[in-house]
Amino acid sequence: MKRFFLIAALCLSVACQPVKNSGHAYHYINPESISPTLIAPPIADGSDAKRFEIEQIIARQKHYTKAQLDAALKTHHPVTPELLTYVIGRDFNRERLPFTYDFLEDVVSDCFDTVEFAKLYYKNKRPYLMDKRVKALVPNPNTTGAYPSGHTACSRVWAEVLIQLVPEKQAALRARADEMSQHRMLLGVHYPNDLKGGKEMALLIVGALSQSQTYQADLARAKAEIGNNN
Repeated sequence: MKRFFLIAALCLSVACQPVKNSGHAYHYINPESISPTLIAPPIADGSDAKRFEIEQIIARQKHYTKAQLDAALKTHHPVTPELLTYVIGRDFNRERLPFTYDFLEDVVSDCFDTVEFAKLYYKNKRPYLMDKRVKALVPNPNTTGAYPSGHTACSRVWAEVLIQLVPEKQAALRARADEMSQHRMLLGVHYPNDLKGGKEMALLIVGALSQSQTYQADLARAKAEIGNNN
């Protein structure tokens, strides 16, 4: 945990300073402004540690219920704010809070773009491409990089943003983000270390968001919308 806070502090002080727009559309942070090297690199292919991670995935896939698989598949695609906001309560919905939900979708768009930049940098193969014993339990599995886990990073970013809006739901939101993260290993699309890397990336992204004046303005507007609907 101390390492995570040191990473976030470094991001705030140096690495996540705004850079010139490279032409890619983004809302709050330029995906290329967060260096992938600020998170620990993935475990090396062919290492004992990597083989152990593969065995962990295989063991996880041997014991699961249909309900667990269905729950994991629901968080695979599409990734919508409702996957987390339901833990806040039924009144926290898109109909009552249209701006807040648009805000959350803009945040996660930047998050996935930032993670994709890191994936392209590390080019780490998915578990099911490394070992035939690992099953890809998702429709149309892709071959994009595994490290870091985008679902892990972005569900955690959403949780941290939502905590700023509804602080009393902190524990439930973080628990739900962790649950979504664990789904990725059951589905065979990520190594355990990908999940760790995703959490590290989430802290960097949250740190970068906090520096964006546009983000801060939209956060304040979302807070006002929530307050006006209570």
